[in-house]
Amino acid sequence: MQSVKAKLATLVVTAVVTSVLLVSVISAWKDAERRFSAKRAELMGIAATIATSVAHPLSNGDTDNVARTLSAIGRIPGITFARVSDANEKLVHQFGFGVVVTREPGSIASNPVIGPWSFLHLETYPVAAPIISGGVHIGKLTLIADLSSLRGALFDSLMSAFLAGVLACAVGLFLSRRLQKAISDPVTSLTSAMDEVARTKDFSRSVVKTSSDEIGRLVDSFNGMLSEVRTRDQALEEHRDNLENQVDERTRQWRTATAEAEAASAAKSEFLATMSHEIRTPMNGMLVMAELLATGALTPKLQRYADVLLNSGQTLLAIINDILDFSKIEAGKLELESIPVDIRRLIDETVQLFHGRAVSKGLELAAEVGSGVPLSIAADPVRLTQILSNLVNNALKFTETGRVTITISACDDFNGAVRGIRIQVSDSGIGIPAEKLASVFEAFSQADQATTRRFGGTGIGLTICRRLVAAMSGTIAVSSQDGEGSTFTVQLPVVVLEDIPEPLTIELGQSDSVLVAIQSTLLRDIICRAASRRRLKTIAIDPAAVTRADVQRARAVIGGAVDLAVMSNAIMRDGVNPDTPIIVALATFGESCAADLHDANIVDRVLEAPLSICDLNACLDVLVQGRQAVAAERPVAQFSRDSADQSLAHLRVLAADDNAVNREVLAEALRRLGVGLVCVENGLQAVDAAKSETFDLILMDCSMPIMDGYEATRKIRDWEQHDGRAPLPIIALTAYVIGESASSWREAGMSGYLTKPYTLSALRRCLEQSVVIDDAAPAQDDSAAAVVMTELEDDDLIDVTVLGSIRELEGPGDNIVERIAALYALHAPQALVTLVALDPTIDSRAFADAAHALRSMSRNIGALRVARLCTDVERRARRGDHSTFKDDLTLLSNAVPATLCELEKFVFRSSETSEPGLGGGIASAAR
Repeated sequence: MQSVKAKLATLVVTAVVTSVLLVSVISAWKDAERRFSAKRAELMGIAATIATSVAHPLSNGDTDNVARTLSAIGRIPGITFARVSDANEKLVHQFGFGVVVTREPGSIASNPVIGPWSFLHLETYPVAAPIISGGVHIGKLTLIADLSSLRGALFDSLMSAFLAGVLACAVGLFLSRRLQKAISDPVTSLTSAMDEVARTKDFSRSVVKTSSDEIGRLVDSFNGMLSEVRTRDQALEEHRDNLENQVDERTRQWRTATAEAEAASAAKSEFLATMSHEIRTPMNGMLVMAELLATGALTPKLQRYADVLLNSGQTLLAIINDILDFSKIEAGKLELESIPVDIRRLIDETVQLFHGRAVSKGLELAAEVGSGVPLSIAADPVRLTQILSNLVNNALKFTETGRVTITISACDDFNGAVRGIRIQVSDSGIGIPAEKLASVFEAFSQADQATTRRFGGTGIGLTICRRLVAAMSGTIAVSSQDGEGSTFTVQLPVVVLEDIPEPLTIELGQSDSVLVAIQSTLLRDIICRAASRRRLKTIAIDPAAVTRADVQRARAVIGGAVDLAVMSNAIMRDGVNPDTPIIVALATFGESCAADLHDANIVDRVLEAPLSICDLNACLDVLVQGRQAVAAERPVAQFSRDSADQSLAHLRVLAADDNAVNREVLAEALRRLGVGLVCVENGLQAVDAAKSETFDLILMDCSMPIMDGYEATRKIRDWEQHDGRAPLPIIALTAYVIGESASSWREAGMSGYLTKPYTLSALRRCLEQSVVIDDAAPAQDDSAAAVVMTELEDDDLIDVTVLGSIRELEGPGDNIVERIAALYALHAPQALVTLVALDPTIDSRAFADAAHALRSMSRNIGALRVARLCTDVERRARRGDHSTFKDDLTLLSNAVPATLCELEKFVFRSSETSEPGLGGGIASAAR
């Protein structure tokens, strides 16, 4: 390694030599340029002088004098040749040797510029000067000079510069050796001290500071480092002395913390065991009663409700067990069953479980199974249901409009398994930002805090799904775009117990077209894909565009119950033969027109919402087999009309009401009277139905969204007047019996009104009087069809006489009170939430309409206190009085749950004296 001294000497010598040599070379170069310039000027002057001397003899043609003049050149040093020529370049006389020595080939120009590089290629120099006499050019003088002396002078200059550089290097080296000690000695001393400390490990010594420059600061830093090392060694020594005591202290703390953790774990286990017992006890009681109910003698519709109740309760109990045993998942002690599972039935049960919630949010929920999915697999049905339920619940929670779709398909060679299934849950909700996708499966996390505040939840559902899927050796993933929905995909390896048989397919040559007249694009697409796998040709068509010719050419028609009722003229048939198209109706809860269509022999089969995969496959098998398979089908459960009043059986009524509770009550009452019924949900649909079909009477609710009953009545009256039609009896269904709105029905052009709630006898009397009203006669007396709620004390919650009148609508095996009460328990809390969420100071009309909606359904069920409170709230809101609305909402918030409990008691008491009903489901629906 080169020492600092050597480096300094090398640095000084290099700097001095380089600078001296550079200066010397430049100086010699400049001296050579001056010499060459002076020599050229000298030669040019000599040539000009001689040219002037020979000008006179040359002009007189005296060549002798020219020769004598040139001979004098020999006495000029360095001139080796002279030549005189006339104006025509003809030689007159020359002297000496005319040779130009150069290192480069080619002609040599006269009077070239002489530079320092000239000595490299030019040893002689040619000079030319014009000979002028009397201002006339008469010839030219050419001289050649020897430049060898200049080359020697250049080499002398370079040699002098070199010697000067050598001398300067010697002087610089001498001075550097004298001056470098001031720098190298402190550095050498510091280096020696560092080597000594590294060798002896003696950090107590220090280095003496000899200067205040950078080397001095380096010495201070080294001494400071030694001081820090000494301090550290001292602290380590003290720490070693106290380490045993600290270990004992930490051990005692760890044992204390361990004991506390074990006690907390024991308390947690005890709490979980207690909660498990407290929750399972009522759940088991509910499940036992549900199972007894499901095995009783029920109508097919009630049997289906009981089955859903039982399956939902079992699923709920299983999920509760999963939540209580979440510690098993965290500890890796999760145990999975492996029993036969019908994946289609499992998905159907999940869709049924969440269908009510989807409908309440205005969402479409449907499931589809692709080809190749096994019929039976070995799996854990509880865990599969838990995964699927969490994903569907998550999709519904974060979707405000649109749809939620469950799709199951087969996948091969998954994770080394021969067979696998892929479950996808897609929604059209808010989506997940790309930067948040990686964290959605983490425990207790959502996309952001705003999401948590808006939609609620703890964020544990997806974590449970991920861990359950991992325990099943599967994978779960999510794809999403912010604002465009999400798709969760679960892939699981499965053991196939039984493959699905090939679906029945239609034979070639048969009519294979199926008209799918459904408004919902989701259901329509699912039905079309399932039908195409059976080689049925599906034709999606707008229900309003279906003609009788279209129906007659088709093998079958699948449509919504309401749509089929509207286009009944197109699907009406005189008789049934093997070529008669099969009509299938899709009916939702609260729609009675499907049963009416079946009773009228217009519909062959009814599929109830939510659409079951198993029911859809069975229905498509019937369509493939044809008319002969329809006869073997069990008829749709329907109300027996043998004991019904047949005096009004010829009537056909249009009912417009936006409330499902009101529609159900009205439908059961009219079916009891044998009246044909078509239900619509708003005034706009009522106007369209009145124009396109024939009715004997319209029952019109006054307060509806999109278009209320008053506006709908005016439009119907305008249409009748424009076409010259007789006025159709329109009866107002209203809860207004006093006040400003009490006579609004008359101003709108209605024929009369029926006060909610109404009895079966009042409804019959209203129909009997309305259908014989003369067109020109005045409207019926205000009290003719009115039924006033029984006067009760303010503290009474329900009017049992109203419930008794509803009980009159029951037929054999029908539990209408329980069904209507369950509907009220489902919709009343939602209506209350809508009312509480509104601010009358911002939108008093919307607030009043919400109060009216809750009052309407409450009066129909006999909920006296809720109806009275809603009446007060609505009146004050319409008057603009908002002073007590917070107190009113508090009273309503207390009255609705109390009413539901009282309804449950009434239904329970009634069920003890009648056949089994659904009494236990009212409070559950409310909760």
